[in-house]
Amino acid sequence: MIFTSFAPNIQIDDFWLAVKLLMPWHWPALRTGKAQKQLAITIGNHFNQECFLFDSGRNALHQLLQAYNLPSGSEIIIQGFTCSVVPHAIIRTNLVPVYVDINDQYNINPTDLNAVITPQTKAIIVQHTFGIPADLNAISKIAKEHNLILIEDLAHSLGAKHNNQEVGTFGDSAILSFGSDKVISASRGGALITNNKTVINTLNNQKFATSPFKLVLQNLLQPIFFFLAKPIYSFANLGKIILYTGRKLKLLPTILTNREKKAQGEVPTYTLANVLARQLLHQWQKLPQFIEHRQKIATLYEQAFHQNFPTGTSYLRYPIQTPNPKDLFKKTKQTGIILGDWYTQAIGPKDADPIQCGYHTNTCPKAEKLSQHIINLPTHIGITAIQAEEIIRIVGN
Repeated sequence: MIFTSFAPNIQIDDFWLAVKLLMPWHWPALRTGKAQKQLAITIGNHFNQECFLFDSGRNALHQLLQAYNLPSGSEIIIQGFTCSVVPHAIIRTNLVPVYVDINDQYNINPTDLNAVITPQTKAIIVQHTFGIPADLNAISKIAKEHNLILIEDLAHSLGAKHNNQEVGTFGDSAILSFGSDKVISASRGGALITNNKTVINTLNNQKFATSPFKLVLQNLLQPIFFFLAKPIYSFANLGKIILYTGRKLKLLPTILTNREKKAQGEVPTYTLANVLARQLLHQWQKLPQFIEHRQKIATLYEQAFHQNFPTGTSYLRYPIQTPNPKDLFKKTKQTGIILGDWYTQAIGPKDADPIQCGYHTNTCPKAEKLSQHIINLPTHIGITAIQAEEIIRIVGN
């Protein structure tokens, strides 16, 4: 089968690294160790900023907003067509998400920004959706004119460039996510980067708990389970059985709990486990290869579907619009192709509650419209050119 999601970055070397790290003699360095510091230095040097590691991108954003020490009730501008974890991080910090609509390339429409800026507005979070760089020139100019903090969300866009300058280097700070479907992955993880001295001093003076042993083991087992299950996913349902068993026995982690989707209760913040930092250091070396491959696959899609995205797009996924995505999902699934569905509503995932995210219908009509017609095509390292051509043939008919 061909998957858009399902831990797409895992290759055989990642599988064997996870198996190796699972051995008991590695357990003393499972939660804390040298890899944590090495990864923070690697990421920090890459962006020429200070780097702090956390167990998820959403917790990195929450800690970043807290470190800015903004007045309670301050407004943070974000786009429609986003994941619920972004507004949840804002709400957890006693701040208020304010939504602005998107353009045809799934990013903040700069022309709509001025209309939502008020005296209470303190920051703009820029999401480079699917690795498509937002219009940073226009957004940066507006942020400077109104003395607003500019935060870049690199959850989709690590390695993307705007005007030949890497995203993540335009704003005051940025956050990264290393979840299983992201540009590089370790089942779970996040980071923030910044040169803001106040933020740096605040975070340096804080101590965060290390991830619980059970959670670390679950995240370490995930690449093993998925690597074994995906090749036999539809063969007598063996792959499905492997993953079902892993979840039933609680050997696999929950990516987003129901409480997190509904913004209920406090979410614990942990530092990134050392063993996951080891995996990320391994994948970091493959980042240029991953980006180059995604761009090559995207070129095939662009030629077939006649779309043009900015030079420097890293293509976490390749989005297209279709009249009836549900029918197309069903059609492609019958041929063994599982397409992506980011996002089916203005605030994803589909079972998130927009009201709990402070979003009300018709706030972002463009985001709502595009979310009803979008599908995303796979670009990850596991997709070959031949498979991409097969996807094009089936989707295009």
